[in-house]
Amino acid sequence: SPKAPARNRVKFDSLRALPSEPAGLPPRRAASAALSCQPGGSSAQPRGEGRNPDKQHRTTRCDGAHARAAQYQNTRRLDMKMKRRDSRTSTSSAAALVALLVCCVLVPPAESYIANGDNDKMVRRITGTKCRILMNVGRTPATTGMPPEWGASGARLGLNLDLSFTETVCTSVATNVETLVMLGANQKMMIEPLNRPSFVSMEGLQVVDVEAGAYSCQLQSAETQQYALRFFLDFQNEARRNDVTLPAERVFFVSALVCIDLLSFVSDHLKLTRAVLDSQMTACWCEDENIIEKEQKFKLKTGKSLDYVNRKLHEWDSKSWADWLKNIRRYTIFQQHRRKLERQRQELDDAFPPNERLMKGINNMWFLKEGVIAVKRSDQYHWIGTFTFRDIQPGLSGNDRSHSVQSESCS
Repeated sequence: SPKAPARNRVKFDSLRALPSEPAGLPPRRAASAALSCQPGGSSAQPRGEGRNPDKQHRTTRCDGAHARAAQYQNTRRLDMKMKRRDSRTSTSSAAALVALLVCCVLVPPAESYIANGDNDKMVRRITGTKCRILMNVGRTPATTGMPPEWGASGARLGLNLDLSFTETVCTSVATNVETLVMLGANQKMMIEPLNRPSFVSMEGLQVVDVEAGAYSCQLQSAETQQYALRFFLDFQNEARRNDVTLPAERVFFVSALVCIDLLSFVSDHLKLTRAVLDSQMTACWCEDENIIEKEQKFKLKTGKSLDYVNRKLHEWDSKSWADWLKNIRRYTIFQQHRRKLERQRQELDDAFPPNERLMKGINNMWFLKEGVIAVKRSDQYHWIGTFTFRDIQPGLSGNDRSHSVQSESCS
């Protein structure tokens, strides 16, 4: 208390606990007080018995302020050291966490015990299937690995190719090194061409020789039952039309699969995950009338809501500035709602494209008609065109297939 005797105040100052900041003094004032109490000043004179008690009290107060300021500076330096150490620790911890998340994404825990069985199950759904595809080779926006003059005129090279997904296991070492096809899969199966595709050029009828390749499936997401389906074929001779050339090498076909009848969950709003590697890549779905019906209803409901929001926004845009300012809050809310509905409808279109883009396959499978053709350059795969499913025919039914699997080299 300010009214307390001087001896009590001196005793209290000497026993006061030192906080992180000097009590009652901001940092700058505490430092000033410490500087004003440096030795050599009037306040630092030796204490004598005949000295004035008020001067003795001021000297004690200055000594206490100096001690508190020094303690404050030491505390600040210690805090700065701790913050620097924490920042280094948090940075290393963040890097370790990112690495851990990447590992979790690359190797889902569920795959360790269900991947092999589910991959084989998906292969059994596909084996025996015969299909006809139309190859459309030419420059696309994603074609970056070919020379600039390749396909610059916009010419296209079309080939009809009949394929059979066989039950034969490929054992060739040359196919095992293809990471795009293997994808960590347990085994790969042989895919055989059933015809010799041909096309007409300035030189007349040209025939292309194609040898067997390999295909495989790999579980991408155990929770959503997404699978990757990729295969390749070896083209033995070059096919050329104008400035478009299909090189005589290994050509890759990229697609993906989703089994909706095996989905472990479907959210209340049918937040169906994308089943394609990109918006242009091929995908297929297992037919489930209940889920498809719900999806169609939800897509219709989303479309109606989006039409209503667009109509209201158009009405507000046609009004005067005064009326528009009165409804600016609702206008902003409707703008946000429109963006949300557009994003939701896009996700639905990606998960379930319109019926005209789908083709029904065997074993209750739905295929997206278009896929991607790619070639390998160094360690990258570059698009050189697209392919379209024209016809999908069943082979052996799942019950008639033999469980014994042949082995053959697919060089």
